[in-house]
Amino acid sequence: MPVAVGHATPTHEMWSRLRRPFDTPEVVDAALGLSEEVIDQLIGSRLASGDGAERLLARMPVISRALSTAIQKRPERCSGELRGPVLWSETMAARGASYAAEDVFVCAVPRRHYDTDENRILVAALVAIRDAGRATDALPADAYDDEVLRLARANGQKADRWLHTQHLITVPRTRPTPREIRRVRAGSRKGTYTPAVRVLEEALEPLTVDDLLPYCDRRTRAQHAVLVGLAARLEARGQRVPHLRARDGVLRAGPLEYRHPRLRGANAGLHGILLGDVLVDVPPAGAMARRDVVVDSLRSRAEGRRVVAVFDDDDLDRAVELWAGPPAVP
Repeated sequence: MPVAVGHATPTHEMWSRLRRPFDTPEVVDAALGLSEEVIDQLIGSRLASGDGAERLLARMPVISRALSTAIQKRPERCSGELRGPVLWSETMAARGASYAAEDVFVCAVPRRHYDTDENRILVAALVAIRDAGRATDALPADAYDDEVLRLARANGQKADRWLHTQHLITVPRTRPTPREIRRVRAGSRKGTYTPAVRVLEEALEPLTVDDLLPYCDRRTRAQHAVLVGLAARLEARGQRVPHLRARDGVLRAGPLEYRHPRLRGANAGLHGILLGDVLVDVPPAGAMARRDVVVDSLRSRAEGRRVVAVFDDDDLDRAVELWAGPPAVP
């Protein structure tokens, strides 16, 4: 089987070709064919038990005592006293509704509040940990449980408790913009809020290739090798191959498509690597089939496309030449 040059495995090379940022569940579904429940549990366990989550939760007692605040003036009805600048239009309206009581004033009273960029970042990070911890319950604990999952669940519960503390419960649960994150990262309070920023950065791409390789079977790895091998050959011919994008369960990059055989061992339905109108694929994992048998199997699911069975690097060259040659005759 062909291998990627300059990377640990073809799967590493495939991952490096993804367009970022990307939706991790969608990419993992398209690249590995894992179920939604497994993906959710992988992401949840990785994010909620990772170094970022552990560091933030360990620092929360200190952070909670040093929360950033802002002062906001709010209209407040006062009787017989002034608590701030008088808002005369509101005051006259209030007196008109109070039988012209002259001791009624509406003042702009300064109040401390916690709805700041820094606290929105902090709350978003805690929400990410809480949701990640809940995602580990996608599969029953008695079906798949270990120390990492228990830690992720516990950290999710800790994050939820912090979200319900007196001051943080008043902060809106919104998704921070990149501009807000940059402002907090470079702001005067960055020393306090850096752990929260790091959690959000981890949440953008919570899984690495090394996290996913144990769930990547031999045939899938071989198909990744074919995908990146074809991309390298197209680029060597001067063809621009854009970054891979995942959509509707398929990885696409220019003339290349990768359709994962989600049902292990399935022979029906279109799956494999498409180079234009050429279906390219490897023999079934562990199979010692003859080339003609594999080619016949490809034709049975190619839906009229030309086919190339990949047994070695020469077959990748042949697939590119076939794609670059005259189109198939209907």
